[in-house]
Amino acid sequence: MLVPFPFVVPVESAAQADRVRRLEQALVLSLGALQTLVRRLDEKLGAEFLGPELKHLTNTGSDAELEVVLDSIQRSITAGKSSTAAREFRDAFGCTWDEANHAVRHWSRYPREQKLRWLRMARFIKALDVGAE
Repeated sequence: MLVPFPFVVPVESAAQADRVRRLEQALVLSLGALQTLVRRLDEKLGAEFLGPELKHLTNTGSDAELEVVLDSIQRSITAGKSSTAAREFRDAFGCTWDEANHAVRHWSRYPREQKLRWLRMARFIKALDVGAE
């Protein structure tokens, strides 16, 4: 299993993997709730109310946009273009080349839902980093 905190790394034991999976799900739910709250505040009170720190959280991408990214990585892997897939993964997830190459080598091991959660978390982390600047 790979852990996306804040990037993808190996997890050794099944117990660790299960715990990380539950933490990952809780984090995605929390971030989703935060994003919904920020969007609603933006709609009701306007962008000026949120300020630039929170405004970034409204632009992390829809599920459909995230699916397009995953599909592109999958197409590159299927076509045997692992270096292209690693570049796409690195750009999308904000990780190192080693992490991207590892993820591409093991891509088929992970369910699509898990990949989507990882990408959603990576987008939130990027949005938080942009807001902190």
